[in-house]
Formats: sequence, structure tokens, C-alpha cells
Amino acid sequence: MEIKLSNAGYNIISSGSVILYEAHSELKFSIKASEDFSFEIVLQFINDDKQERSLDKEVRDNTIYFKCANFENTIGIGTVNPLPIATVAGKEWLLHFWSYTMGDNKVRKVSYTFFEKE
Repeated sequence: MEIKLSNAGYNIISSGSVILYEAHSELKFSIKASEDFSFEIVLQFINDDKQERSLDKEVRDNTIYFKCANFENTIGIGTVNPLPIATVAGKEWLLHFWSYTMGDNKVRKVSYTFFEKE
């Protein structure tokens, strides 16, 4: 059986949930988009009492870093709109994610979806 998912004009190319080893550790996606194009995405979860909640993006080499500051919330916090991450074979790729802290902020669950423009 083969099932294909789509939503709002985008194919869902990958989705899932993970529980991180530690609440403030990084989640790394190593993506081989084609035979000649690969890249990484790193979600960094930082607890910093000196700044407000924020989501910052930095690109270095073939790695996209999303710095998620103060994403401490048991009902979850994440992207309101999918984030553009790449263009592969002329099609836009985007990432949506949501993060939950559990157990007095000692454990983190991250749900994610990768989209590709149809």
C-alpha cells in the first residue's frame, strides 16, 4: 500500500514526532534531497531568562540553524506558518514544527512536517 498526503497545495514529504534526549538539546535533520544536494537543519532549544521568546534563523555552509529561545510551554509552541528551507528540483520546501515541554520542562517532544510545493 502507498499513501500520499497533501495539504493546501503542498505534498507532505515527511512528518513525525520525537522526544529529545534532553529538553535543551539540539534536534538535527540530515536531509539528502537529491543525488547532488544534501543539507542539515538544526533546531536549537535555548532557555534564556534574559530575553523574550524568539525564533531566529542562521545559515552556515549547508546547515540551517533555527534558534528557539524560551520555547518552554506544556501546551506547545512553534511555527504559525511553515518556514521556507530550500528549493529542490524547482520546488519550494518548507518546515513546520511544534515543541512541547513535559515533566517540569525536563523533557521535550517535537512534532514536525516537511512540505513540498505541488
